[in-house]
Amino acid sequence: MLICEKRILTFASNENDRVINFLVELQTNVMNEMVKIMNKIENLERKLETFECKKELEDISPSFVDNENKTIDAFIGDTIVLNCTVRGYPRPVIKWKTQFGKLNFSDDKQILIIENFTLIYDGEYKCEASSKIGGTIAKTFRVNAKMLPNSKIDMDRYQSISDGLMAIACTYSGLPKPNVMLLKDEEIISFNNQTKFTQITGIKSKVSISVAKKAGLYTCYASSEVGNHTSYLEEIENYQSAMIAENIECKLLVQKIEISEDKNVKNVSDLSEFNFDIKSRNIFLENFKNLTIFADKFNFDLNSIYNVKAALVTDKGLGEYSEWYTYVAPHICGNNVPMIVDHVILISHQDESVLLKRNFTCSTLLSNFLNESICINKYNAEKLTLYDGIDQTYPKIDTESSKSFWICSSSDNLFITYVSEYESDGFSIRFSLESKIEN
Repeated sequence: MLICEKRILTFASNENDRVINFLVELQTNVMNEMVKIMNKIENLERKLETFECKKELEDISPSFVDNENKTIDAFIGDTIVLNCTVRGYPRPVIKWKTQFGKLNFSDDKQILIIENFTLIYDGEYKCEASSKIGGTIAKTFRVNAKMLPNSKIDMDRYQSISDGLMAIACTYSGLPKPNVMLLKDEEIISFNNQTKFTQITGIKSKVSISVAKKAGLYTCYASSEVGNHTSYLEEIENYQSAMIAENIECKLLVQKIEISEDKNVKNVSDLSEFNFDIKSRNIFLENFKNLTIFADKFNFDLNSIYNVKAALVTDKGLGEYSEWYTYVAPHICGNNVPMIVDHVILISHQDESVLLKRNFTCSTLLSNFLNESICINKYNAEKLTLYDGIDQTYPKIDTESSKSFWICSSSDNLFITYVSEYESDGFSIRFSLESKIEN
C-alpha cells in the first residue's frame, strides 16, 4: 500500500513539472512575439514619421537666408567672405558665376572666401541656387577694390620747357581715383591749358605743369573718399651754379647679400672698397645732385643682390656716405628674384653668342618687399606667359587686350614662363616696380 501511494505521488509530481515548464515556455514565446510586434510597430511609426517629414520638406523651395545683393569695399590684403547660405529641400545645388579662376569655397559651396585680396579680384560674383522645387534663385555680390591714395612729386625732366621755367610733375594713384592738388609754399597752383594729365595705368596717373623757376616748397596733395596722401619737393634756387672740384673722386663700399626663400637676409659678405676718378667716365653727376655709377665696372655676379653706398672725396676730405642702395644684378631665367627694389633685368641665358635650343623652357618668380606691382612693357610681355601670383595656379594676365603700354601684376609677385619652340637668341627683359616706371 505504501508503495502504491509513492508511485501516485511521483506521477503527480512529474505531471506538475511538465505543466509548469509548458506554461513557462508558453509565457516566454508570448513575450518574444510581443517584442517582435512592438518592434514592428515602432518601425512602422518611424517610417510614417519619415514619410510625413519628407512630404512636408518637398514643398520647401530654395531661399537665401539673406536675400539682399551686396556691395563690398575691399583693400589690398583683406580677406573677403561672400555668404550665399540657402534653405530648401531637396538640398539646392549652389553654383558661382565669376570671371576669376582660383577661388576657395566651403564644402557645401555656400561660402566663397577670397584671401589676400588683390586688384585682380575686383568685380562681380553671382551665386545661384536651384532645385527641382521652385527653380533657380540668384544673388549678386559686387566687390570694389579700394586703395589708399599715394603721391610722388618731382621735377619732370621729360617735359621740354623754356628758360625761366621748370616742370613739376606729381605721379598719384589710388582707388577710387584721387583728386590731386599742387601747391607752392602752401599756396594752390592753378591748373591751366598747359597742364598735362597722363593716364599711366588703370590706377596710376600723372599731372605735369610748368611754373616759374623759383625756390620753394612744392607739395602734391592726393585725396579720395578713403584717405589722403601728401608728398613734398624742395627746390633750391640756382642749384646748378654750384662748382664741382676738378679732382673729385668717388669712394664706394659694396657688399653682397643673400636672401632666403622666406624673404629674410641670411648672409652678408665683407665690404669691398672701390675708388673712381670723376674724369674716368665710370661715374657721372646728373644735375649736380644725383650720382650715376656703371654697374659693369664691378664684375657683379649674375643672380645676385648687392648693397652699395658712395661718398665723394675732394681736397677738403671725405664727404658723408649716402644711404645704402640695393642693386639687383641681372638674373638668368630659372632663378627666382626675391627682392626687386626698383628693377631687374631677366635674361634667358648667359652667353648671348649661343642660340637657345628648340623647346627651351624656363620659369621665374619675381617678388618685392614693398607691396608694389611688378611691370613689363607690352611689347616684351608678348614673349612670355605671365601669372598674377606666385605660380602657374594663379590667373594668367591678359596681355593682348590691355590698352596700356605697361602690363603689371596686381600684387608684389609675378610668375613668368618662357617657351622657345625653335632656336632663338632668347631675351633680355627689364621688369620694374610700378612706381619706378619712367614715363
